[in-house]
Amino acid sequence: MKRILVFGMTENAGGVERFLRNYYLHFDRSLLQMDFLCNSYNDVAYEEELRALGARFFHFTARSKNIVRYRKELNRFFRLHASEYDTIWVNVSSLANIDYLKLAKKYGIRRRIIHSHNSRNMDSDLRGLLHAANRKIIGQYATDFWACSDEASKWFYSEALRSEARIVKNALDLQEMAFSQEGRMAVRTRLGI
Repeated sequence: MKRILVFGMTENAGGVERFLRNYYLHFDRSLLQMDFLCNSYNDVAYEEELRALGARFFHFTARSKNIVRYRKELNRFFRLHASEYDTIWVNVSSLANIDYLKLAKKYGIRRRIIHSHNSRNMDSDLRGLLHAANRKIIGQYATDFWACSDEASKWFYSEALRSEARIVKNALDLQEMAFSQEGRMAVRTRLGI
């Protein structure tokens, strides 16, 4: 069985977290397992559910909390565990931090996927500047360039890299979206209608 190292899970059960969960649930887990790098010591979205299915979670200090400790912990993780992976899949909404890809390259992870999940800066001006700077060098560290849409690809990648970019649509479990009479009644009861 192969293991893939994934970054992108946070404590917030938002779009990227749901996307990763949906893909994980549909992988053949006898052939492929996902391990998650998490820049928080708190449990992340879906951690208990995915851990029960074989995923491993590695927690470390967030860069914004303590940059020295963050770098030390992240370097130690890659030094000790990089040989367990031939792929890292980094799911982000900005290129403000590409440390995971830099360390993956340094420690010999051959396939390094960067996956864009946004089409504009929704962070601070500083993170916007970091994104712009890293956009110029991302091709030195990533081997594969993915995006959830053409617009997300345009924002993340230079014109040269966009020709290599692969559009990977966000996964939805249609069964979860199907009409349910029980669900309808539960919502109506909760809302008093």
